[in-house]
Amino acid sequence: MLHIFRNYVTLHSSNCGGIAQGWEESREEGKGSPRPVMALETIRPVGEDGRRDSPARSVILVDDDPSTAEMYRAGLEAFGYRVRVEHDGPSLFRALEVDVPDILILDWQLPGMLGDEILERVRLDPRTRALTVFMLSNYPAQKDGAIDRVFLAGAVAWLEKVKTPPSKLAAKLGEALRARPGA
Repeated sequence: MLHIFRNYVTLHSSNCGGIAQGWEESREEGKGSPRPVMALETIRPVGEDGRRDSPARSVILVDDDPSTAEMYRAGLEAFGYRVRVEHDGPSLFRALEVDVPDILILDWQLPGMLGDEILERVRLDPRTRALTVFMLSNYPAQKDGAIDRVFLAGAVAWLEKVKTPPSKLAAKLGEALRARPGA
């Protein structure tokens, strides 16, 4: 999965603020794995106003597939977001007790809970009631009325993973942050 992200960043490095300066092979105890070599001084946080010189915006990404979660985490961090990854509903709720992010990104099918169940619970907590929530899933949105339930619960978008590379997700997050009242 990392090689897919590496190729994506390499092809679209001009859209990533020039972060893809090169790649190197890490050799740790005889194991080789590609690792991006990034010019950290070129990565500037993305703020609520969408500008790169603003404070970083925080995101919690909930996905039970570690490879997918890592791809989106790395991609969003490349665009300046601070990303925390959780893999199920209970770990998300524990994370929300500690810190409320600017944006929550949910997969639809998670262990033990569906996205609308998680979203409904998020909306019950006064601290997270106004949280901007995106659904990011390959689950057919029209199936079983899933998309209707998440929009009724206050999700701002349902994005298909197969059609949403990290750069597009970062752009959508920036649009949502700029559209928030008081932004």
